[in-house]
Amino acid sequence: MDKIFLISVTSFFVCLIVVPITIRIFKTINLLDTPDNRKLHAIETPSMGGIAIFIGAFIAALFWMKLVDLTTYRYLIAAVFLMFLLGVRDDVVMLRARHKLVAQIAISSVVIVFADIRFESLYGILGIYDIPFWLSYLITLFTLIVITNSYNLIDGIDGLAGSIAVFVLSFYSYWFFIAGHTSLSLLCCAFLGSIMAFLYFNWQPSRIFMGDTGSMLIGFFLATLTVHFINLNYFLEPSYLYKFPAHIAMAVGLLIIPLFDTIRVFVIRISKKQSPMVPDRKHLHHLLIQLGLPHSTATVILLVTNIGFFFLAYSIQSLGNSMALLIIVSSVLTLAFILTRIHKTHGLNEEKEMEERNKQIFLSKSA
Repeated sequence: MDKIFLISVTSFFVCLIVVPITIRIFKTINLLDTPDNRKLHAIETPSMGGIAIFIGAFIAALFWMKLVDLTTYRYLIAAVFLMFLLGVRDDVVMLRARHKLVAQIAISSVVIVFADIRFESLYGILGIYDIPFWLSYLITLFTLIVITNSYNLIDGIDGLAGSIAVFVLSFYSYWFFIAGHTSLSLLCCAFLGSIMAFLYFNWQPSRIFMGDTGSMLIGFFLATLTVHFINLNYFLEPSYLYKFPAHIAMAVGLLIIPLFDTIRVFVIRISKKQSPMVPDRKHLHHLLIQLGLPHSTATVILLVTNIGFFFLAYSIQSLGNSMALLIIVSSVLTLAFILTRIHKTHGLNEEKEMEERNKQIFLSKSA
């Protein structure tokens, strides 16, 4: 238990020291995120804050974890490092979507094939339990890719991606610890401390963004933890105190905002005969900002909503996965419908906000 505290504190202070250094370096070499019609910030801001997050977590893990513990999860650590490098590459020189997808598939395969972190069953969904390896591989791969990119897509306003990561990692670090997977719990805490330090600089007004370097790194780590949690929970003894009957619903509740928001915007884009990969301003956080809310308020609303759905999933887990998932999906659809109606009632739209953003960008450049 002492190590859990120490590794979190170490990563926190290392990241707290590294972030200002990275901000200064990025400003010096002019590696900045430039405002445009799609983005919500009005001034050029350093990105790639994920480098500081990674350094903080990496140093803390090396300092407090035994070599045998690191070796146990060597393939997971290697895959996370490769995803970090992919994010750096994408931030420095933007990759085409298909090239990024191919790389994500290759990195995810390392976790599935070599680390053997995968769905080993359908856990009774549709009455199916045992599945062959090829189906296990495909379902796990799809899950890893979806969660990784869902998390990447919610990194649109100050503090949102980091706040959700802190909540999810807090749960996983605790659950893996009590489930006897102390090494994985320590890895969770290493990232937890780093992200909490990063949020100090990423809260409105943000002095640095995590960029794809951070969002893909953290998103992939959360995706891997989610798959591992679902599979491990299922095979626990029925008498185990923290075995969740509706474990899939619990995982969905943990990540409801990124998952639902991604599915929602993809459906909207496809319904308008647009490519689902074309960026726009239709995410939930965009709707809240268009209502006149500051980034911090929008972030808190979405975080509290995410936490609320987690506790909803926890309270109805006795109903089983199918019924719990139905209630969660119905509830989130209802809330999204209400938000959309409020948005339309106020006569707000993407074009009006773009006009206002153009004015802000012009004024900031003129100042």
